Amino acid sequence: MTVPPSTQSGVFITTQRFPLAWLFWTFKTDVSIDEETMVVPWGTHFFNLAPGRHRIRIGFHYLWAKDMGADEIECEIERGATISLTYRSPFLVTSKGSIVIG
Repeated sequence: MTVPPSTQSGVFITTQRFPLAWLFWTFKTDVSIDEETMVVPWGTHFFNLAPGRHRIRIGFHYLWAKDMGADEIECEIERGATISLTYRSPFLVTSKGSIVIG
């Protein structure tokens, strides 16, 4: 986990898989912030963002499919502030995951 300097604005995103879905560990997550997609492993990551409103979409790869279990949220980032989001994968790969703030 990266600790940002106190002057940076951004978001900590934690991606968690359903505990019995051990196969998910072999695939990566897609984090899209304002339509820019990054492929990251499961876990906690910091994304430096400008202050303002941002649309964040999180899903994961599964076999040949991308964007499985996707959910999205809009959040407001204030100057010098960070927020934390947690994405939880669904029980069934074809279902929607969930994103919670905090």
